[in-house]
Amino acid sequence: AGRAQRRARAAHLRQHLSAIDHDVPRALPELAFFVDADGAVTPHGAALRRVLFTYVALNGGIGYRQGMHDILAHLYYVFVHSDVDDDADNAEADAFWCFQNLMNEVNSNNFMDRVTAGTPVASPALAR
Repeated sequence: AGRAQRRARAAHLRQHLSAIDHDVPRALPELAFFVDADGAVTPHGAALRRVLFTYVALNGGIGYRQGMHDILAHLYYVFVHSDVDDDADNAEADAFWCFQNLMNEVNSNNFMDRVTAGTPVASPALAR
């Protein structure tokens, strides 16, 4: 059973990585930040890919969902362009932790189920 589970998990991760690879070039295309003018993934695009894949690997029950690349792209972009001295150097790690915490909030209290059902949602984080 162990080998079959590992193979299934590897297949699951490959499927998510394929979706991530499809979406990274679509992140903030008007800026040519994650891909260059020729369509090649930039170092920032590679960082976006690593963060998304790390998130998926650590949160297997959630996986990768359409639109996650866009949310993360904005967070990462802000950290890279921050005026704070070490934010740009730590942009990848900082973006990961912000994204992780944001996704935890979104997935808490059946947030997404309530949004799709049209039920008003009050975030505990916003109430603080």
